[in-house]
Amino acid sequence: MLRPACIGMVALVLLLPMTAAAQDWLPRPVHDGLVTQLAERLGAASEPSDPKPWVAQARQVVEAVRQRLDAWTFAGTVQRAPTFARLSVPKHENRYLDAMARYQLCATPMLLQYERSAEPALRRGSAMRLTATTMAIVHLRQPFAEGGGDSAIIEAHLTGTAMERVFQAVQSNPEQMQVLNDECDPLIDALFDKLP
Repeated sequence: MLRPACIGMVALVLLLPMTAAAQDWLPRPVHDGLVTQLAERLGAASEPSDPKPWVAQARQVVEAVRQRLDAWTFAGTVQRAPTFARLSVPKHENRYLDAMARYQLCATPMLLQYERSAEPALRRGSAMRLTATTMAIVHLRQPFAEGGGDSAIIEAHLTGTAMERVFQAVQSNPEQMQVLNDECDPLIDALFDKLP
């Protein structure tokens, strides 16, 4: 199952303590962590396996997705999060946290493709799309903090038992996986639309 990979993604989201007075939703250590993680994934999907040649492309992807999310604004990022009406996704009283959980679910098919595919180009595409969904989650941390939220609440919601049940159900049910693909693919395509 994907639990370790999902927890790793959440760990990156929780890299820095949250403060309501944050000036930038993507602080330099988080930006650099995303670039490093993506370069490593791109390198691991290539022959020979080496992240160094991929750092420039990883940085370009992170910067481009950042610009797209800035253009969407926090409200737009929430509005674009899939509804998953046909899935039982745990709800929270906070719309930002709910949207983070839905973006995290969008990462599930991409993690599976990245981890299981033997096709390097497909694995690299999945790695870039996975980074984009992670960045959407990171994007929503700032307004969540401004409303009084903190990293412990994010971690509890995104890695808790209720979300674990959803991850397991989706991975074991092709129909539910198709629901994710149907709702997430257009969203992620929009994140990458007309990017360099």
